[in-house]
Amino acid sequence: MIRLLHIGLLSLALTSVPCIASAQLTDIDTAALQIRGALQGSLLTGNVERFVLMPSLDVAFSQERWGAKTSNTYQYGTFGSRKTEDDIISRNFFYLFPKSSLYPYLMIWLERNFRRGIDFRYQSGVGASYVAVQHVSHRLKLSLTITKEETLFKTDQRIATARLTARILGKHFLFDDAIRLRYELWIQPSLNDHRNARSHADGVLELPLSKHFSLLASFNLTRESVTLPTVRENDALLLFGLSLLY
Repeated sequence: MIRLLHIGLLSLALTSVPCIASAQLTDIDTAALQIRGALQGSLLTGNVERFVLMPSLDVAFSQERWGAKTSNTYQYGTFGSRKTEDDIISRNFFYLFPKSSLYPYLMIWLERNFRRGIDFRYQSGVGASYVAVQHVSHRLKLSLTITKEETLFKTDQRIATARLTARILGKHFLFDDAIRLRYELWIQPSLNDHRNARSHADGVLELPLSKHFSLLASFNLTRESVTLPTVRENDALLLFGLSLLY
């Protein structure tokens, strides 16, 4: 019964990845409003059973003087009958003059990560973004942020530190829009402890089938140098699906 439920959920994930947008990604472009939803998944059955489901929702708004964006992802996974993921991450930005080539912002990140034994993580700080490339087919943005972080593990271990976050965000329409590539790369070293650092790489590849439908593949790679004794530093995830754009 559980396997049939997983297969049903995966079928939904692979046939209904909605992306509802009035314009392009505000984090890179200068659009007024965007609402983007996505649902991705993967399933492995047979001798090894592995199931992952990852819905997400982004809402972004931008005017001349200010803007805001919230990006929210939930990830659920199992290995056999054992739960492996039950993770939530919410990244929120508030911008001043976001349509300028250089603009400041406030950042607030909230996270719960079952896989890594993190009950709650909170980051807040200020930073600035620079739009290095602004083209109809290519967009590239660089940003630096200084944040204060508090992380509480399930063992009651706590981390409180200041971090410097360096990010690269890009979006490219290649071969006359035959391929679409979006990616985000960042590194977060601690300013208090050189042994404490995190890095992240996230890429999405879309192959348009029509005006509204695209094949979708995403890859996520995360590394944290400070973990619980039973948790590895590196995590990688590859997911597939379809996207629907209105």
